[in-house]
Amino acid sequence: MRSASLLMIPGLLLVGLLLPTLRVPRHTELSVQPEDRSFKRTYQSSVDKPFSDSMVVAVGTGYEKETCSYGNRRYSIGSLQRYVYRYTTGYKYLYERYEVADPMDYEFYLSKRFVRDLKVLSAAELVEKYGTHVVTSYSTGASQDLAVAANSSLFTESEVMAIHGALWVGGMPLFPELQKKVSNNYSQLGVTYLQSGSKYEPNLSSVIDPDHTVGRYDQRLFQEQINANAHTTFLELEEGNPSIPSLISDIPLKVKYFSGILDLVRPSKLGSTMYVLSNPETYEMIPYQSTYLNVMLPRYESQQVFVYIGTGAYQLFEEEGRSMTRWYARMQETGLWTFQSLKSSKYLCRDFVLRTEQEDTGNLRFWGLNPIVSTGAKSWVSLANLLIRKS
Repeated sequence: MRSASLLMIPGLLLVGLLLPTLRVPRHTELSVQPEDRSFKRTYQSSVDKPFSDSMVVAVGTGYEKETCSYGNRRYSIGSLQRYVYRYTTGYKYLYERYEVADPMDYEFYLSKRFVRDLKVLSAAELVEKYGTHVVTSYSTGASQDLAVAANSSLFTESEVMAIHGALWVGGMPLFPELQKKVSNNYSQLGVTYLQSGSKYEPNLSSVIDPDHTVGRYDQRLFQEQINANAHTTFLELEEGNPSIPSLISDIPLKVKYFSGILDLVRPSKLGSTMYVLSNPETYEMIPYQSTYLNVMLPRYESQQVFVYIGTGAYQLFEEEGRSMTRWYARMQETGLWTFQSLKSSKYLCRDFVLRTEQEDTGNLRFWGLNPIVSTGAKSWVSLANLLIRKS
């Protein structure tokens, strides 16, 4: 499944210096033609195929775009393994778009406060404040959204779909065997119904009758009672809404913003994200003993860490003559990182020599952290999954 965004809050972005005169993006507002108003979306989820949030991050010239996918937490967590069948239907009445064909148009969204925050706020604070995407095009109207979830050890995927269909007015009644299973395992079912833009009020005294599962949600009555101003009550994002990190020109700060998003969407079973210690200019891996060094960060912020050699958590990079060396990983305002030994207070440099700040005349103590991200089919520890890699 392709998800349009994570937070969907209009954000600000860094594309250059403030100019005396800002170009205001041209705003277009069009009524949706009757033949194009109706829309339908179907989503299915199981333990093997969870709903996914995904986003494309474009680093810049010379690098490939990377699509990162993680299970949607709303449907991917919980004590029970679940099947989920979700159906959204609605009507779009108005399409709005801000023309940003010229990158300079983004200057309209730029503010000195965002430039300051990009340097001083933590990655998570940035995402919580500014969101993940700049919303430049969307449709508004009215919608209904019905989702049924069931314990997958008791109900099959086809049974969940049948229960979902029976809940709509005019839907096919359940066969007696399935109705009995629903009655006996009522606590193992969950139903979520959401609507917007209509005065229609379904009977919600009980979202599902365990003994007689019949249609409770009426699409016809919903359509007949749509508000005259329904275009103000529903938001459906269209294609082309750019992610904020993909528009930040400075690579270390781009990675910082993107890593803040990773912290929010990473599956709960993954307690941290792996970051490879990299060249701060190119973000290419710096080889060490035919492999590489990495750290595991539960959040993209300054903290104490171990530095690992290779993908396994079996071999540590140690300060000479010491064991179980811990380092204080400190993120600079530039978005780069330093690693300072908690025992000797010396910094790990890019030639793998430890130096004090005064001894580091070549500024080799600054590193880039290149995140390894989930891209679905590949192993999450594959170097091919580095966010930034040469095309």
